Amino acid sequence: MKRFSFVLVSLFASIAALLVGCGERTSLTTECAWGSDCEGEPVAAAPPDGGNRDAANEPVEASPDTSTTTVTPDASGVADAAEDVAYPASDLADIFVVSGVYATGASSSVEAFFYTSPASLGCTRSVVAGCVKTVCGPPLVTASEGLASAGSLSVTAGSSDLTLAQEDAGDYSSTAASVSFNGGDPILVSATGGDVDPFTMATTAPNEIVVTAMPSIVTRTQPFTVEWTGTSAGNVAVDLQVTTSDGDEYLECLFDPRAGQGVVPSEALVALPAGTGAASVGAITVTEIAVGTWAVKAIAESYATDTRGNEVNAGATFE
Repeated sequence: MKRFSFVLVSLFASIAALLVGCGERTSLTTECAWGSDCEGEPVAAAPPDGGNRDAANEPVEASPDTSTTTVTPDASGVADAAEDVAYPASDLADIFVVSGVYATGASSSVEAFFYTSPASLGCTRSVVAGCVKTVCGPPLVTASEGLASAGSLSVTAGSSDLTLAQEDAGDYSSTAASVSFNGGDPILVSATGGDVDPFTMATTAPNEIVVTAMPSIVTRTQPFTVEWTGTSAGNVAVDLQVTTSDGDEYLECLFDPRAGQGVVPSEALVALPAGTGAASVGAITVTEIAVGTWAVKAIAESYATDTRGNEVNAGATFE
């Protein structure tokens, strides 16, 4: 998922994918439920080889109020999701910054959605065995989305500097050589203001991890194990999507990057229907700030690669 809908950058480029995807990771990145605090103490990822994480990876003061969300994995490795994952009635924003270099070439995108009525997106969320399941109905009509303006949106990541204007559909989108970052690079996001007050926030780019094997068939009655090498700030997200005649169903489980593996419990997998969809693995970092009544999240993501350098974001069959 280059985020969900499965964050395929190409999907993000289309409005249809935006509408089906419930705001992409809006429905999936739930390290902390909206309106509640994370459970447990934060777990800091170990610095990667080469010392890529330096002072830039320390908490960064943001304007207005900043907090960085981190989850604590339990003994099974799955990061506990807070119990209340309902969408807020209003004022929710997600900004996605994605970058990666793969055997087929570089891929990147920047997407931003400022929702005034996320609770009306047609998606519901629930916690299943420590993972977050999201169910989204048929595509919404653009007019019902309630996307607000934040003025001009600027993103600086690594050596990239990008400025986006709000598009006719209400979102902010760029998928053509948008950004390029390395693990540990600071990422700065700012907006000149509109319906949302001006703001500036900072987060840290995750490192790319390498997945040793990623099967294309997922047996829902058995635990689904993903193994990787490398580590990163933030979390490793395993995202699974099944498409049905009524819409899309998603499952996201978060893991400590230092663990080297994540096991999606069968109790969570059976909550998905059988069918075809997609599976992806990536390292993500999430930073949240409050801007007036708005909860604004910046999500930086780097898809994992397989041992051949291919992006781990592909079709899958769920049995």
